[in-house]
Amino acid sequence: MIIVTAILLNYYILVQIPPWYHLRGLSLNSELLAKYEYYSSLVHHVDDTINVIRGLTDANMRDLDFIQHTLIPRLGLNNEILEEQPPELSDYFGTGLHIWQYPSQLARYLQWLTNHAKDITSYCEIGCRWGGMFILIKEWVQRAGAKLEYATAIDPIEETPFLSRYKLLSEVPIEYIQGFSTEPRVEEIFRSRKPSFVFIDGDHSMKGVVHDHLLARDFATIIVHHDVTSSACPDTTNFWSHVKQVESDFNSFEFCDQYESVPMSYLGIGVLERRSKDVPLNTFIFSPEINESLKQRDPESVARRLARKIKSLIR
Repeated sequence: MIIVTAILLNYYILVQIPPWYHLRGLSLNSELLAKYEYYSSLVHHVDDTINVIRGLTDANMRDLDFIQHTLIPRLGLNNEILEEQPPELSDYFGTGLHIWQYPSQLARYLQWLTNHAKDITSYCEIGCRWGGMFILIKEWVQRAGAKLEYATAIDPIEETPFLSRYKLLSEVPIEYIQGFSTEPRVEEIFRSRKPSFVFIDGDHSMKGVVHDHLLARDFATIIVHHDVTSSACPDTTNFWSHVKQVESDFNSFEFCDQYESVPMSYLGIGVLERRSKDVPLNTFIFSPEINESLKQRDPESVARRLARKIKSLIR
């Protein structure tokens, strides 16, 4: 059984996943299999996280110092690509949910969500990897008062042990889609379910991030981009620097604090929040530069025009 699984994973990695979507730091099939076994032994941290977040006080959720220095380290940090991580946090690497974020950035993002996410009704994460961030954010916005109806996680790898466990414990339905955001079934899910809050951390190429942004902007009142100030991800960083200017009907927020102990800039969270909450679903919001006549055209032509506008700025 192990041999068969290894063969299938080998085929999946080499044939199904394009080069830009290879798991960072995982190049061997045996290593990927070992990762699944490793996370299977840690699923109790999913239960612990749920209990911790649901037990937070309102004051806790607004206390930046508590969130950054106590809560996030307690939930556990990633132990991959450690040259991008601040060494002073090494005691927390490889613990808990293995969250791949800087506490200095994530704490401010969580604090922001406490005050801005109460009205969202659904959450979608494009590129959820092992699932730690997905679990944290969904639990956080619910604790903040959001009345979620469902949540969706999308990634090309097989559903992970963290997510499998969380599906059993979640108070609302969780759907895991093993695949790419470019697949017709994903676009159909967006059209039918209209997620109001989308976190984009999938294909980090320019083509990929433009696609995911256009996919989300029809419906979402909150669109979050990851790796918006990362030396390791120039396309997503470049895209963010321009899209926050083009999307004039969204307010933009950035959580990009760095650590002096890390020689380069990494990660970064960029948020776009739609200014008007009363915009009908499937209605496009335009920059002043986009011709008024386009508002009467079909969504596909408008999407193409917006994509060209963004690309022209990036050039």
